[in-house]
Amino acid sequence: MRLTLFFCVIFFFTKITIIAQAPLFSVKSWNPDSQLNIKQALHVPDENTGNFALLLFNNKSVFAYLFDGKFNKIAGLKADKLPNQYTSFIGFRFEGKKLSILMNTLNNKSYGTVTFNFETGSSSTSKLDFKLKREKYLSTFNKHNQIYLATAPKKASSINIYNFNPLCI
Repeated sequence: MRLTLFFCVIFFFTKITIIAQAPLFSVKSWNPDSQLNIKQALHVPDENTGNFALLLFNNKSVFAYLFDGKFNKIAGLKADKLPNQYTSFIGFRFEGKKLSILMNTLNNKSYGTVTFNFETGSSSTSKLDFKLKREKYLSTFNKHNQIYLATAPKKASSINIYNFNPLCI
């Protein structure tokens, strides 16, 4: 009796696991003759529209896709590899079909952006004229499509919060 109950429980949980793992959508390779060989992926939601971007990174390129809330592909583009000096993605901003991502260097002193324009199919990178001096990087956060950066002065007991101007990013 116990053995039968055990197998029924195992069957039940296996069935739930199989149902819970149904694929929602798939992304095909940019070039049908090659594989994507993804090293890293980044999901970026757009609070205003319900759309989201999916960024896929390999050794040579970045593949950026824009999806609506029902997982239908709106647009896609391929960009060259991002500059090696920027190692972390720390914030993002959507403006229509344009996505800007804030990045920083390994030592958290220099900042730059990469912008994916899904309307034109182009991308660009730029270095920001913003450096932390005598401050320690703590964190970044997004709220209402704005990027905020929190720092702490090295010899003080306070926290500074910077808001990146949309024209800078």
